[in-house]
Amino acid sequence: LTGVTHVFVDEVHERTADADFLLIHLKGLLLKQAAEQRAAAARAQAGDGDMMHRSSVPASVESEQQQQQQQPLLLRVVLMSATIDGEQLRGYFQGTEA
Repeated sequence: LTGVTHVFVDEVHERTADADFLLIHLKGLLLKQAAEQRAAAARAQAGDGDMMHRSSVPASVESEQQQQQQQPLLLRVVLMSATIDGEQLRGYFQGTEA
């Protein structure tokens, strides 16, 4: 899914093997993404502490732009259904927030 930013799944209440597999796979991708985001935030926080000890000069605008360009695109999943229990579905995807 390189380069994909959004996945829309409609009629998610219609349980089929294909739909269930899709949701399992999407949840796995979202969990991996969330873990990578937490690890990157921890590295950035640890790096910021090191920078404070080395120099009090703020990073240049150019290096900030380079960091922004290196950030991966985040995958967002939109699940749609008129009849599904939203709390149950939210519970299934708990922990996937990036």
